[in-house]
Amino acid sequence: AVDVLPGLHLIHGKMVVEAKPYTSDKGHAVRSFLEHPPFAGRRPVFIGDDVTDEDGIAAAQDAGGIGIKVGAGESCALYRLENVAAVHDWLAGQ
Repeated sequence: AVDVLPGLHLIHGKMVVEAKPYTSDKGHAVRSFLEHPPFAGRRPVFIGDDVTDEDGIAAAQDAGGIGIKVGAGESCALYRLENVAAVHDWLAGQ
């Protein structure tokens, strides 16, 4: 992460650069969704393929849900799928 302006930082992903507040990330979004109907009490699933998805993966797992990393690379995800086609196959089986 690179500091841009006070309160903002950059996260460099595979095909993206995100400029975002330190107080907001994909994990914050997952936690926020889970506070409101129809998501409250549900088991979240977060699937991502980039470093920018790691906060969301961690939040889903922390909430008792599933975090899935797509492709190679380091991740906190407990599960991994090889590629997008594998994600489609997994979703079709649910």
